[in-house]
Amino acid sequence: MRILESDSLIAIQSLQASETGGDLGHLCQGIINLMDSFRSWNFKHLKRDYIKVAHELTQHARHNGISQVWKGVSPPMVQHLNYLDCS
Repeated sequence: MRILESDSLIAIQSLQASETGGDLGHLCQGIINLMDSFRSWNFKHLKRDYIKVAHELTQHARHNGISQVWKGVSPPMVQHLNYLDCS
């Protein structure tokens, strides 16, 4: 099973209802099309406290306007959060 998680309750509710209208409808449709390629899947809302690493990376990308990939290492700006998650 594939699970798409988000701290945006509105986004999760829109995806669960397959709402494809409005300004972001094309994004919902794209996500739904991708999820349909899996045998089973689910959308899940999480409180931001549970996805601190993802939130921090999103904020980093927004503020710096760049896209980066880290393979095999934790990005410097989230190493402390990874440590807390693993302890």
